[in-house]
Amino acid sequence: MSSSQFEYLFDLLCFTDICSMFIYEKLHEAIMREESNEFEGGIILEEYRKGFKLGDTLLFTSMVKVSAGPGPAKPETQEPSATTENASKSSEDVGSEADSKDQTAS
Repeated sequence: MSSSQFEYLFDLLCFTDICSMFIYEKLHEAIMREESNEFEGGIILEEYRKGFKLGDTLLFTSMVKVSAGPGPAKPETQEPSATTENASKSSEDVGSEADSKDQTAS
């Protein structure tokens, strides 16, 4: 059977593939979710297996990856200030500075 005959038979029997941009529970099986800044939630990003219907009867559901919408906003990072650098000196540095001050005072 050639591919054109195969397609003709599909059309004759009303055998259709499922194609849509939005996910429908009865037609699609979401196997993955991915955050996306481009698409809102519920949009199909990728189809892993096509689904098929015979007339109004569902034969196979489509396996798809779905957008979860934009992810949570990331907090802005702050640069460390000079005060935190001074506070992070080790106790040895502080002790040696105190010894040098004692020697200059005498």
